[in-house]
Amino acid sequence: MSYRVWTLALALLGACNFVYGLDETRLRNTSPRTLVFDNSASATDLIEFPVMIAPDRSFDFEDIIEPNTNIKFVDPTTQAELPFDIEVWNRDGGSVFWVRVPKITARSTTDYIEMHFGADILTTGNSNVWGPDYDLVVHGAAGGNAPNVAGNAYQGRGTTPVVTTEGVLGDGIGMPNTVTFEGSNTLLNGWEQFTLEFWLYADYPSIPALPPMTQAIEIRVLDRGGSMNLGRLIQTETPDILRLQIDTHFVGDSLFDAASTHLQRWTYIVFTFDGQAQWVYRDGGFESFTRMAAPTRLQTDDPLNPHLFRLGDQGANRLLQGKLDEIRVSHVARNDDWVYAQYLSMTERFVTFVALAE
Repeated sequence: MSYRVWTLALALLGACNFVYGLDETRLRNTSPRTLVFDNSASATDLIEFPVMIAPDRSFDFEDIIEPNTNIKFVDPTTQAELPFDIEVWNRDGGSVFWVRVPKITARSTTDYIEMHFGADILTTGNSNVWGPDYDLVVHGAAGGNAPNVAGNAYQGRGTTPVVTTEGVLGDGIGMPNTVTFEGSNTLLNGWEQFTLEFWLYADYPSIPALPPMTQAIEIRVLDRGGSMNLGRLIQTETPDILRLQIDTHFVGDSLFDAASTHLQRWTYIVFTFDGQAQWVYRDGGFESFTRMAAPTRLQTDDPLNPHLFRLGDQGANRLLQGKLDEIRVSHVARNDDWVYAQYLSMTERFVTFVALAE
């Protein structure tokens, strides 16, 4: 029996320690591990794609002292170290990493990277996962704020300390609150392309159907002002279903596009604009699109009246009860394949931990 087959058999069946008479349920020193991507649903290559890695308990992290220097991800083709971001660190299980992979081939189920870890691993670490396309990436709350891990700009501050709550991945942001991102008057301002994505959990036990000729309930989720505002949940004619409507202002026109969401359930929302059409996705699937008559861009703010990007609202609108997580803004358009692959990645259906390395 080869080393690989024997090692895999031990990993799957468990090994008996005959010296101490103990049943081992996992192997020691399992580095490196092979992480294989299932991109079979994609008709296009994914370039510089951030992949979520959530190792299971078969990864032995016990002797790791500092994850930023005792863990590295490697491109097997070039042997180059890949940039990664640690969203959650827990050596006993439940860690969440983000790794920027140079290329994942369309229709592929065999592309992979390697994860090396252990006290003997020395790496400088590299958290530049989100550059250069991402301008804002918020994993959740930290220290009473909502830090932007994509860079030093646009740091989020709450009207009250931002509450840490359970997110769809790691920690999320508890609402209600008004979280304003400092200096974000340049965010989405006059952009020719953009992608806005986030997870939403509307925490209401129930909401009745909207009776005819009745004023709808409007719950503020996010706001930009100027180029994009009135991101709000609106009561519908179907009980316990809300529609997220965002009013996007373009040069010469504006669009109201919406995606539906259920109560007390995480929903992944994506709005993306490619220069001539705005596309909306819900849980990785296409929801709607609106095409412009000619190429255009987002409206530019009046320099004397700049607007800031914010989550929630404490104005006259009803406050959002619930959670937000993984809020991202990038200055490029994403296609169907990218959105669906990202949804699969965040729901742990994109990466398989196949085998121990020889």
